Amino acid sequence: MSAIVKGIIGVAEIVAGVLLLDTPWGVPLIAMGVSTLLATAASLINPAKKPSAGLQTQIAYDPAFPRQLIVGRTITAGSLVAQFTHDNLPGGGGGAGQNRVLELVIALADHECDDIETIIVNGQVVNVGTYDATLGNPITQSISPLTHTTSLDYTGKMWVMFHLGADGQTADSHLQSVLGSQWPSTSVGTNICYARVTCVYDAALFGGIPQLQFVLRGAKLYDPRLDSTVGGSGSQVWGTPSTYAWTDNLGVSAYNICRGIYVGGKLFFGAGATAEEVPFAASVAAMNACDENVTLKAGGTEKRYAGGGQTAVSQDAQSFLGNIAVAMGGHIGTGGGSICILPGVAQTPVLSFTDDDIMARASYDNAPKFGFDSLKNAVFGTFVDPSQNWTRNSLPARTSSGDITEDGGLELADTYSFDLIYSNTRAQRVMEIIRRRNRCQITQTITLRPSAMVIERGDWVQWTSAQWSYSAKSFFVAGVQLQPNLDTVLSLIEIVSTVFDWVPSTDELAPAGGLLPSADPPAASVPGGVLAAPLTLLGDTGRTQSSFQVTFSAPNDGTIIGFQVEYRLHGTTNSQFAFTTNVGLGLLTLPNLVPNSTYDYRYQFVGVLGRVTPWSSWATFVTPNTQFGADDITNSTITALKFAAGITPVEIFSTLPVTGNFEGRQAVLTTTGVLYRYHSGAWTDVVDGAQIAAGTIAATSFAAGLTPVEVLATLPVSGNVEGRTVFLTTDGQLYRYHSGAFSTAVPAVNVGAGLTGAQIAATTISGSNLVAHTITAGQIAAGTITATEIAANTITASKIAAGTITATELAANSVTTGKISAGAVNAAQIAAQAITASKMFIGSSDNLILDGACIDLSAWSVWPYSYATTPFLTTGIGGAWVNNNLISWNSNASGLTAIQMAKPIACQPGDQFYAYSRVGDGGAGSYIYMHYQWFDATGAYVNNASIDGALCTGGPYSLGGAFTVPSGAAFVSLYWYSTNTTSSFNMTTPVLRKKMTGSLIVDGAIAANHMDVNSVTAGTIAAGAINVGTEIVNNLVVTGHIFGNAVTDSSVAVGASALIPFGSWGTLSSVTKTLSGTGDVLVAFTDYITWSSSGPRGFYRIVDNSGNLIMNVGYGGGSCPDFIGSSGNGLDTYSNVGSTTYYLQARWDAGNQPTSMIPALTIAELKK
Repeated sequence: MSAIVKGIIGVAEIVAGVLLLDTPWGVPLIAMGVSTLLATAASLINPAKKPSAGLQTQIAYDPAFPRQLIVGRTITAGSLVAQFTHDNLPGGGGGAGQNRVLELVIALADHECDDIETIIVNGQVVNVGTYDATLGNPITQSISPLTHTTSLDYTGKMWVMFHLGADGQTADSHLQSVLGSQWPSTSVGTNICYARVTCVYDAALFGGIPQLQFVLRGAKLYDPRLDSTVGGSGSQVWGTPSTYAWTDNLGVSAYNICRGIYVGGKLFFGAGATAEEVPFAASVAAMNACDENVTLKAGGTEKRYAGGGQTAVSQDAQSFLGNIAVAMGGHIGTGGGSICILPGVAQTPVLSFTDDDIMARASYDNAPKFGFDSLKNAVFGTFVDPSQNWTRNSLPARTSSGDITEDGGLELADTYSFDLIYSNTRAQRVMEIIRRRNRCQITQTITLRPSAMVIERGDWVQWTSAQWSYSAKSFFVAGVQLQPNLDTVLSLIEIVSTVFDWVPSTDELAPAGGLLPSADPPAASVPGGVLAAPLTLLGDTGRTQSSFQVTFSAPNDGTIIGFQVEYRLHGTTNSQFAFTTNVGLGLLTLPNLVPNSTYDYRYQFVGVLGRVTPWSSWATFVTPNTQFGADDITNSTITALKFAAGITPVEIFSTLPVTGNFEGRQAVLTTTGVLYRYHSGAWTDVVDGAQIAAGTIAATSFAAGLTPVEVLATLPVSGNVEGRTVFLTTDGQLYRYHSGAFSTAVPAVNVGAGLTGAQIAATTISGSNLVAHTITAGQIAAGTITATEIAANTITASKIAAGTITATELAANSVTTGKISAGAVNAAQIAAQAITASKMFIGSSDNLILDGACIDLSAWSVWPYSYATTPFLTTGIGGAWVNNNLISWNSNASGLTAIQMAKPIACQPGDQFYAYSRVGDGGAGSYIYMHYQWFDATGAYVNNASIDGALCTGGPYSLGGAFTVPSGAAFVSLYWYSTNTTSSFNMTTPVLRKKMTGSLIVDGAIAANHMDVNSVTAGTIAAGAINVGTEIVNNLVVTGHIFGNAVTDSSVAVGASALIPFGSWGTLSSVTKTLSGTGDVLVAFTDYITWSSSGPRGFYRIVDNSGNLIMNVGYGGGSCPDFIGSSGNGLDTYSNVGSTTYYLQARWDAGNQPTSMIPALTIAELKK
């Protein structure tokens, strides 16, 4: 054996000069261990550029066979490194010179493997007996793949010894025994996994060298999830192969190839990337996704993505990673200096953007649908089937009739060989992902700002676009390009998370079954030399037929047995086929086609069973026009007698015929040009109403001087003529076209006795219709003119006589700002004492809340101090809400939820605001509160306080109140909250107005004569403003000025100290009071509470013994004291009369439990 042999397996030199011998194995072999099939040492150093597929089922007899890597679980036949024959039979004996024993040395992988799981001999799985330390695993019986019963008995005829390639591997002891010094102890096969096969010739078992295949568990790999030094949990350490373990997790396989697989301390295969270039977190997520359990239709589960395969180390790593990515239904992407493993699972978008984020100056591309060459609607494939001795088996086709119809009735298929997948159901899931991704066809190329430069290929992004009608639409980033100015160009492909959905009961199909041929024939090409031409054939009856003739070059392939054409009328899906077995003639005619029509057609060769032949692309042809034309008919040939029954021509006469007439005969009389028809025994040209079809008479059908009234939705802008009349359906008005324009005006001369008020529509009379000073006060009845009768800006100063309009002529609220022109009202137009306090408004009418209409969710956000919830928009609710838009949010089982204005408004300490809103809940009954909160000049939150609250069941309920900005505040905003944990909440019509702090009245301007009788009430007098001896004249206050029996012992009650209960109402004190119902009632309470640390959140309320709510005060404050009274007096309404018990109650919902110290309740009826 030469030195080249030692370069492979380390064997010693073997003496040359031995003879080639004939052997019972059917091939000439070199006797006594001399190999004829060894790979050279040069092939290890400089491997042959032969890419290896993921499945090798035939043993390689190639001296330049490249080194091999196996990951996961797969089948391989290996490469024959050496073969020997001898006569040393196992157990002794043998005939000299017969060479009955065959020794095969088969290299399986050029690295350590984990184990051998299955042995296949001549296409059948075999059983093994008890392991022998010298000979290895004895082969006993083979198992038929069809009957699954034992077939052949190899007992005493075959042994297999495996050397897995681990460090410290020793030479094969059996070969040392039979070959002696020619297989020394140095022949260890360092880092090579190989099998030594010993066979004893038996004519019934071996017709030659047996065909062997092995199912292996390949390389041991590093799993960062099992490495405690990098954030995982386990004993594995990168760079220490002895800690590695076998796995069929495809994500782990991809990670190791990216990092590099090292053998003997040197890079054996892969990219050699650093840990930073293959990020830990993203890689672990990919591995975990591969390990997820997926439910099977038959019951049980399997890992989402598992598999294995084989590759030559001469193949580039990127190509093999691509095979792994396909087997995971995903991608392996690069970008930003890192490699990202992305198995086929839905991802969370890393960026959301809108049209405003796209660089307008940059060009972009958009394609709503793939081109025909890229369009796919079906997926076919094979996988490696363990149940069929690890041969390729077909998978159920994944297709959709709806997709095929959408694509014009054409089946456009992708075909895959999933050689890394050994599970039918797993391969089906990958096929379905591919099929669904093929239907995501929108592609976009856009340019974003530099902030998008962190996006990597394989990421998902979300795009909301008004231009393209996208609402948070997801896209897969297929490409990233960074511009010199750091703008980022993204190539996007539409994606939806449902691509990766899987429902076993409906998505998992029954296995297709059937084996591929043992050796695939070479793929046939599309027929060449094809010419297609129209053809007109003459039939036996002399009639012509439209046909088409296809010629093609005869194939030089014995497996081709026919040629066929599929054709159909363009735009239809009903195909026909034409076939010929005379492929040598190269001619096929398509007969009996529709004349002068376009057909779609394609063609293919037809092979023997198992022969795969492709179709050509679809093309079109137009058939000859074999229909009769004008030139085919001799002049004057067709007479009236040629027409079939029920069909009659129109005849032309100078006089109407009197003979040969029949019902329906028609004639045009040349003397008058009138069409006559023969009916009921006479000629007639009369057309009655029943003979005029609906819609036949158009406006143009009327004679000059006649015009119909047209009914239209909009006034026409063309075709108008003087006098054209249109009834407009949108306003019910009649318009006429006059002097170049449409008008509804009626001149005064056309109005008889005049118009009454009932005949004048609101806002009909404008200022331009009135002569100055025409209407005086004497002509206007009191209250006659209200706001609805006055068009905007109608009344100007020139139309009003001085002193004409006084308060008695104005209906309440009839004059609004829109009715008065700028500068129209000055002192001369205002009668003395005409303007009272009730006619004046002082303040700002601007709503400071940007989204007062509740239509923009971006104006609202979650209050950061509440539990998680998300505001959403509810529209068109109607009912009591008056079709308002609502800002809504849901409760959280953990406690308080709240929404707030997304942007606070600037303010200054002392500013006064008025706030208002309407609220409600989902019907469960919830307390909803409106608070204001303030922030300092840095925008940091300071505190909050209550404005109003209400117990809501459904809704709406009104909340409102005023507040003053405290010191230290620079910004203020509103928020709404509820502590109910099992409902939903709504808010609408929010208002925040700033109260004016200026004054319209100069100090000292109001004297006693300016004040009306009873104009000063208790509510207009500041506290402490009236003092004895100054504001109160001696003896001025008498008994009549004091509320009779206003305060009695029964009006005030003080309760005992007690803990305020959590989540439910507890009574602190109560008062029983008899009310007459004739006076207003004062309601007030005080309390002093304590708590241990963080402040509680709760509230008080006052109710009567009938359950009526008298007062409701949130923990942040409220209106106390309050007055209640009968309806119509402007106070809170409460009409109870007689003896009633009132209860002061409290509860708390958050924080630490408080203690009520001095709960006092006051109920007093005020009498003048």
